[in-house]
Amino acid sequence: LEAGVLNVSGTMDGTTPLTDSGTTWELLDVNGKVLATKYNPEVSFLAAAGAYKIRLKLGTAMAEQDALISAGKTVAQSASLRAGVIEASGVFSTGGQAVPESAAIELRKGEPGLDGKHEWITTTYGTTTQFKVPAGKYLVFFKQDFAEGSAPVEVTAAGLAKVEVSVNGGYLAVAGPSGSTIEVFSAEKDISGKRAYLATEYGGSINKAFGAGVDHVTAKGADGAVVAGKDFEVKAGGRTEGVLP
Repeated sequence: LEAGVLNVSGTMDGTTPLTDSGTTWELLDVNGKVLATKYNPEVSFLAAAGAYKIRLKLGTAMAEQDALISAGKTVAQSASLRAGVIEASGVFSTGGQAVPESAAIELRKGEPGLDGKHEWITTTYGTTTQFKVPAGKYLVFFKQDFAEGSAPVEVTAAGLAKVEVSVNGGYLAVAGPSGSTIEVFSAEKDISGKRAYLATEYGGSINKAFGAGVDHVTAKGADGAVVAGKDFEVKAGGRTEGVLP
């Protein structure tokens, strides 16, 4: 068997070694077909002599380069991700209470596209999370129910960038008549006299997070007629409770 061994190791920036057990290595043929996959910062591939490609992945960061395996020889090769870590945490108000584990966390590109939107990269859930990403600028979004916020962050190769994102909201807990449908609108009306719709909850009550501000809450009976309505102020980091009518 005309084979050899390729030992590969990775770095975050060309100097700082990878230590994450979730590091993924792929051995590919010259056409890009994956021949083998292994996990850990340092791995070895035994393969027939010839030209290959190796691909290193961690989180959304990836690096790929050519490799040559020689018959009867062991060759060592290193690849750099040029990546860093974003440590993001979500709160209801700046420096305040953390959002719950059910909060959605989105990572998007820091620079907007031609349409003005920031391209989505990945979504996870929790109070805090880490994103392992190529060095660059990003936008981190947190969303809990109907409250959301975002913050820009820039990470360097092998760097750790911490960012706290405030959803600038609090909980609105309102009870209406038994079995009624609860609807939430913005309290302010537009030029045509309509309020912006925000949410609907069934079963006669609502207990959700909303952005800070004044909301108008209504209760509808089984026939769809509004039986009660009232304004409530949601404060960032607070809880507003009330009853309809």
